[in-house]
Amino acid sequence: LISTKVAANFAIFQAISEWNKSLLSKYIFKAAITYKTLEVLNGIIRNDTIVDRFVLNKLQNSIGGRVKLIITGSAPIAEEILQFTRAAFGCVVQQGYGQTECSCCMSLCIDEEIIGSTIGIPICCNAVKVVDVPELGHFAVQKRGEICIKGANVFKGYFKDEKTTAQVLDSDGWLHTGDLGEWTQQGSLRIIGRIKSAFKLSQGEYITPERIESIYLRSKLITQIFIYGESMKSSIIAIVVPNIEVLNEWSHKRFGITMTSNELCASNEMKNLIMCDMTRIATDAELHSFEKVKDIYLSPEPFSVENDEITPTLKLRRAKLQEHYSKQLAQLYSKVN
Repeated sequence: LISTKVAANFAIFQAISEWNKSLLSKYIFKAAITYKTLEVLNGIIRNDTIVDRFVLNKLQNSIGGRVKLIITGSAPIAEEILQFTRAAFGCVVQQGYGQTECSCCMSLCIDEEIIGSTIGIPICCNAVKVVDVPELGHFAVQKRGEICIKGANVFKGYFKDEKTTAQVLDSDGWLHTGDLGEWTQQGSLRIIGRIKSAFKLSQGEYITPERIESIYLRSKLITQIFIYGESMKSSIIAIVVPNIEVLNEWSHKRFGITMTSNELCASNEMKNLIMCDMTRIATDAELHSFEKVKDIYLSPEPFSVENDEITPTLKLRRAKLQEHYSKQLAQLYSKVN
């Protein structure tokens, strides 16, 4: 399974790289994606246009050429990535959501919901609601809160562990997921973060790091990011794992040289380049000032399962990352202050 996944990723990368060999080919590829994205935004998803035939066919063939539907789960995906995938491959891309405790799935996008980045509507065997999380300023009357599930697919409890079961299953049979969500005007659900990872800054503003991380990950210069904040601080900082390949392309064009991961991460110019791109993204996403990262540390080492920094499903282990980068985080805050 892993080798197949790597091979598919490499084939897609190769197909896109061919259109990056010259300014003209880049322009053609970008124009094709723009045209197809406009169709997606108008509710049209297809792979039989002239653009598909002469520009995007090799990219589509990299995953077989006949894909009609892609379903993704485990972690939320930025709307821009979903739109690109729908446009480039000419197929429907839907997000689903669930947990092991509810037989893996509790919601899925419907066929008509082909734009946006929600996790869809509840499936037929369960009901879903959001409940108040007053300590984080989320209330059900505002259609935001902790996601709770009840239905035939919800488990009966953990084996011989009544204490842990009572922490997630209430007396009415509702499973408390620990995830924060909000209902859209269309009646779909959107994930906005985890209760345990949310924190409050000194000025009283609450931060949901997953949402901010997903926004900054739109930068092609960033591979991984860990947002960090403290209750006695008024701003947030971040550990960033940069995209070494993209940075080296920029370095080669600018200076005619390539650098190692350690050299790139130690470069103030590279850090400023990434900070400028993060500032642009934060502005485009209309982040509040307290949600904007004030300083970053560039890590040459990716977050890994082997180092216990991420889970097998690629979710951040925040406590481990905080422990691992405690020195760097302290130095960042000393400079910010």
